[in-house]
Amino acid sequence: MVDAWLSGPLPGVAAVLQPAAHAFVQARTDLERVAPGIDAETLWSRPGGAASAGFHLKHLAGALDRLLTYARGERLNPEQKAALVAESSAGPETADALVQRATQSLDRALEQLRHTSAESLLATRTIGREALPTTVLGLVFHAAEHTSRHVGQLITTLKMSRAGASPPTAPVPSAALAPLRPEECRTSLQRALARLPGPGDVPFAEIFRHGTLAVEIFAPRREDTQKPHTRDEVYFVAQGKGEFVHGVARQAVGPGDFLFVPAGAVHRFENFADDLVLWVLFYGPEGGERS
Repeated sequence: MVDAWLSGPLPGVAAVLQPAAHAFVQARTDLERVAPGIDAETLWSRPGGAASAGFHLKHLAGALDRLLTYARGERLNPEQKAALVAESSAGPETADALVQRATQSLDRALEQLRHTSAESLLATRTIGREALPTTVLGLVFHAAEHTSRHVGQLITTLKMSRAGASPPTAPVPSAALAPLRPEECRTSLQRALARLPGPGDVPFAEIFRHGTLAVEIFAPRREDTQKPHTRDEVYFVAQGKGEFVHGVARQAVGPGDFLFVPAGAVHRFENFADDLVLWVLFYGPEGGERS
């Protein structure tokens, strides 16, 4: 089978956008080849702790839709924001349904490219609450690169799942990790906040990673819609006040407070100030530590 980029120009697409169009066509072809008929266990398994195939299918469709919404100069609607929150959770959808959703998103992307003129490519666009600057061209090419990357990760994840790869049961020994420079071991709240919003306009961003430890900055706005996580989690309140709901318990929290949430526990923040910001630490194996 000839790769999409060798199959000639796509009719109706500006010459400068042909690489993006070919990336979308190739992604569609690869999805239809490898993804249909996946059973539920394979769809949501996380070999080696990696993101599941189901996540990649949901995320590539949702992120493509969001990026091209920004490219049109529009803001995200409530349905798109809800879909973003749901991407990290296993759902009732079958693999075939998720593949269909992804291919429909790719078809819409190709149709949008046909209606995107070369003259419009340097038009200014913004992303997220912080109105981060970009252009139509920047959004289109990031959408193509992002889609290709997640299709590749999907294919690798499926191979690992079918080969029976299992998640790690213990943290990575520190001796096996690359040494960190002193400047990599420190950051500030101001620098962390500059990373928000995260990719896809999410209210969190990863700041640091070493071994099983992942550190994020989290600044919920209006409503905290997070779902239970698969690893143990620690919060430090950096600024702002609110209420923390953990299971059936509710307690007031403020600057300097420490909160621990075991893997799988239902939790969220409610009635919080507009300036609430938290450091979030994930660590240990999938499923949490048992002792």
